[in-house]
Amino acid sequence: MFFILGVIFFLIGCIPLFVTLKNASGLSQQELTEKLKKPILIILLDIAILILINIFFHYYTEFLWFNNLNFKERFWTVLSSKIYLYIISALIAFLFLYFNLKYTLKKFKSNASGFISFLISLVLGLYFGYIVAGLWHKILLYFNQYQTEIVDPVFNKPINFYMFSLPLYSDILGKIAILLFFLLITMTVLLLFFTNKDEYNNFDMNNLKFNIWDIRKQLFYIIGLFFLILGINSYLNIFELLYSKTGVVTGAGFTDIHIRRYGYLLSFIIYAGVSAYFFISLFNKNFLNSIMELKDSLSSVKLKIKKTPIKVIAGSFIVLALLNGIVPNVVQNLVVEPNEISMELPYIKHNIDMTQKSFSIGKRTVTEKDYAVGKKITQDVIGRNKNTLNNVRLWDWRALLDNLKEQQEIRLYYEFNDVDIDRYTIDNKYKQVMIGLRELNKSKIAAKSQTWISEKFKYTHGYGAVMVPAHEFKSQGKPKFYIKNIPSEIEPESIQINYPQIYYGETTYDHVYVNTTQEEFDYPKGDENVYSRYAGSGGVDIGNWLNRFAYAWKYDGYKVILSSYFKQGSKIMYHRNIKERIKKVAPFLVLDKDPYPVITDDGRFKFIVDAYTISNRYPYSEIYRGSLSSFNGINYMRNSVKAVVDCYSGEVKLYITDKTDVIIQTYKEIFPNLFKTFEEMPEFLKKHIRYPNDYFNIQAELYSVYHMDDPQVFYQQEDVWEFATERYRSYFQKIVPYYVMVNFPEREQMEFINMLPFTPKNKNVMNAWMGARCDMPNYGELTVFTFPKGVEMLGPRQIEARIDQNSQMSQTLTLWGQRGSEIIRGNLLALPIFDEETLHIMYVEPIFLQAENANLPELKKVVVADQNEVFWANSFEESLGLLIEGADISAQPAAPLKQGEKEKFRSILQLINDANRHFEEFQNNRSQQNFIEAEESFNKLKETLNKLREQKEETAPDTVQSQK
Repeated sequence: MFFILGVIFFLIGCIPLFVTLKNASGLSQQELTEKLKKPILIILLDIAILILINIFFHYYTEFLWFNNLNFKERFWTVLSSKIYLYIISALIAFLFLYFNLKYTLKKFKSNASGFISFLISLVLGLYFGYIVAGLWHKILLYFNQYQTEIVDPVFNKPINFYMFSLPLYSDILGKIAILLFFLLITMTVLLLFFTNKDEYNNFDMNNLKFNIWDIRKQLFYIIGLFFLILGINSYLNIFELLYSKTGVVTGAGFTDIHIRRYGYLLSFIIYAGVSAYFFISLFNKNFLNSIMELKDSLSSVKLKIKKTPIKVIAGSFIVLALLNGIVPNVVQNLVVEPNEISMELPYIKHNIDMTQKSFSIGKRTVTEKDYAVGKKITQDVIGRNKNTLNNVRLWDWRALLDNLKEQQEIRLYYEFNDVDIDRYTIDNKYKQVMIGLRELNKSKIAAKSQTWISEKFKYTHGYGAVMVPAHEFKSQGKPKFYIKNIPSEIEPESIQINYPQIYYGETTYDHVYVNTTQEEFDYPKGDENVYSRYAGSGGVDIGNWLNRFAYAWKYDGYKVILSSYFKQGSKIMYHRNIKERIKKVAPFLVLDKDPYPVITDDGRFKFIVDAYTISNRYPYSEIYRGSLSSFNGINYMRNSVKAVVDCYSGEVKLYITDKTDVIIQTYKEIFPNLFKTFEEMPEFLKKHIRYPNDYFNIQAELYSVYHMDDPQVFYQQEDVWEFATERYRSYFQKIVPYYVMVNFPEREQMEFINMLPFTPKNKNVMNAWMGARCDMPNYGELTVFTFPKGVEMLGPRQIEARIDQNSQMSQTLTLWGQRGSEIIRGNLLALPIFDEETLHIMYVEPIFLQAENANLPELKKVVVADQNEVFWANSFEESLGLLIEGADISAQPAAPLKQGEKEKFRSILQLINDANRHFEEFQNNRSQQNFIEAEESFNKLKETLNKLREQKEETAPDTVQSQK
């Protein structure tokens, strides 16, 4: 509708032009030109009015949306920054172009120099302002940058200089170059336009040369500015060396520091000298005449650039090519690479240190712990970890999602987008659960019901949730429900749902109108439907006519204006997708791919979305190139914000969780009212925060290489780890981080953690695992548990192989597959369980069976394994009973060792680990015929074994013994 009105308005404005052209017969060219000025001005005014109306309604509706969320300061900060930057840059560009072009046109003796200069400068100035206004983000970062104490290891400049100052300097130089390019192109066009032509429409070359001679000072002035830009850019390139990729690692290497650095410095001096030469020529005739000369004879005009400046500039470029291209390559290939280890060693150390800082994987944030490894799990170990074993996640989220889609979507237009893992206190017990929200998919509503009224007024929200205990299932392998059905049936008394309607979700994108005269569909009940009316604070008031007209322009046109369903207090909800909503508020944040819902103490659904600050400007830090392709290219990352979105009101809150992040602290300076402190987060939300998978995955990938602190070991890549692999369905895949409940040795209470097992590169044995703690007060602590050298722990893929090699299991799986059913092997969990000073790994894998004609997986078997044996049964408890004969999860553990006994036990375990290590060194040296080193290792082994014999206490029976 508004498009048609705009066309009509434009056509009305064109009437004076049509009338003028109709009556143009008999008018001279000059009279017609004079008559056309007013109609053209009316048309331009019409276009300007249409543009301004569109701009007004766009920003007015945006303001209403931000104001509804109490973020109007955020809106005004960004808009005012754009406006100020646009006006200032457009004005500077206009004045710069206007005076230069006016001077040029005067040299060409144009009678309309003022008008032409004004018109061209105005158009280009407005466009340049539009280009520069895009820098509002970097300008705000620059003027509000948070001062960090961390400095780079070469120039000792703070990190904020590289993140906020250096990028802006480079962008400003680029924009100035664009402005000079505008001027140069415009002058060239004007030069050609005002050059005389002969009768064949060819340029008069003599006149062209005279014109060039007349504007030579301006040309030299522009050339001088270009060389000045090149000089400043060369100086900035010295700092850009800290991102160099020419060496062994990212960051400045030997050649960069000792050769390229001084090459760029000399480039700066040469470019600055050339620039100064051209600037001096503006005021000194000798310099001016040394560049160009004009010889006028009767037959022709000769315009000549003299050889001296050409030689100087050409020689300078040759020198620069040698210094910045040839010499560094020669030094790198002939000097550095033959001696790479010794010459690059300090720069590798810089890369290790800065990468660990930039991704928060250094010694300050990651704790490495060495534990003796137990191979046989006993009843006493079971008793000490009964809470963990009662919370082993048996439901693979993918299989459960398929199950819920079949059983709990209730109607075609409801759908579960995802199933998320969390923990709740249920019946006074800390339990791991899986939860999904039932959102509305309007595309699946019956075709005859897909009307504007139905889609915008009736079907406005999803309804309810499903919650399943992660460890439990019913007979026939079906999930047990804590929350199910519509309306919600809730089993635990500790959980309540007072606002089951879901107006804002993961798959909700369209706009709707609420609190109108029409009732909203709530849920089906038998043959009837239950309706409700929205009673929250979400949405923008559309009751007054200005707002209704604005949103008619934005969305539904005349229908909104003519509809009688609106009343005082009616609202429009838009930007309802939770990620889109957060990005609208904070476009500088990168969001985790897995938002998850939380049921609050007051019965509301809220989504928690982990948000990241990222950069590729951290000096000496390694560029990430890993499995998460959307993050490839970054070299800095922090999980600095937890975004919380209310599913009923749409309220957005951003809580800062990492005060050490220089980027988020800078944004806090820019938008002081946008963020809340972590201390302001309600306690019930703190109980449900998780260490996010994307962040943990990237940290773990980098740590698999950057746990090597020794530059020589790092250079040789002697101890590279990689993610363990598992089988899912019929193929193998890298294990992704997963959530488990674990009892850490120093904690009595069970904790919810995110963990990942590692294997040595190109091997399948497990050598370490990494855990990220999620519960307060230890949230965010990273711990890596490494296994003793020489002790082989079966990895997940080897356990999968044992399942395949077990005759009973393989025959059963083959039989099920031949009957037309699909076998789904779920997540193989490597579950860490502790016993005093010993770490055990228990493997648990659920196996699901899905009929060929039904997408309804059922849990059929649970595989349980330790380092010695693998069993399966119909339940976890039965499998555990086979693995440990007579195992009882409810049994009490043996009394813990006293402190003195602990120390002695720890000493024995350390001696055992030392013996294993010395024996492995002895074997390696002997195989490589290093007999002197082999003898030393053998003597150390004998000494260690003698110390063991001197110990009077007996070793725990399940402790790993020496492999000799």
